[in-house]
Amino acid sequence: MADRYKSKIDAAGVFRSPMVTEITQFCEFFPADAEHQNYYANNPRQGYCRAIIGPKVEKLRKVFRDRLKDE
Repeated sequence: MADRYKSKIDAAGVFRSPMVTEITQFCEFFPADAEHQNYYANNPRQGYCRAIIGPKVEKLRKVFRDRLKDE
């Protein structure tokens, strides 16, 4: 599924160049510390959230709007 969406993102021209993110089989999960859970939702005005995460979330909403749940 991840490979399929990666292909869709590349085909949609979301980024200037094709994605180079490696997709591998899931092996082990390490949960984030409590202070980092829901970080973006809890810190939307923090600089990193506004400059980095926010634009990526907006781009995701634009490209995949037909697949996202209503907020």
